[in-house]
Amino acid sequence: NLILTGNILDSIKESATIAYNYILGNANQFKLTLTKIKKLDIHINALNYNIKKEGTSGGLAFTTSLLSLFLEREIPSNIAFTGEITLHGDVCKVGSIKEKIIGAYNNGFKKIYIPLENTPDLIKVPDYIKESVEIRCISDYMEIFKDLF
Repeated sequence: NLILTGNILDSIKESATIAYNYILGNANQFKLTLTKIKKLDIHINALNYNIKKEGTSGGLAFTTSLLSLFLEREIPSNIAFTGEITLHGDVCKVGSIKEKIIGAYNNGFKKIYIPLENTPDLIKVPDYIKESVEIRCISDYMEIFKDLF
């Protein structure tokens, strides 16, 4: 079961659900069995820190977190993700890329995965940040999977 609690917007619940279902639908590619996935109850609880969001951009992070759990593989804590995912693994464009990259840089992240469609937004990111952080522009989730797992 996938249980989502806390002060989570419906759109964020949808991101987590799509990530979970994407993994279920592609378990073979991830070298997982449905038995292994379904034997775990997943409970995601988001605390309310009064942070307002207009949309989502956590699909890549949800997918990577769940795969990390299922595969029992730790992901380095200095990697950031922004982007939504479809049930086919396509990575969708999101907003506020400049702000997200600056925020990741300010918090010590060394690698950031962003949607390929957001590549033009990199022009707005200061050069000193682009020189200090590895920014990977991806169009399909399997690019992350091959890189991290």
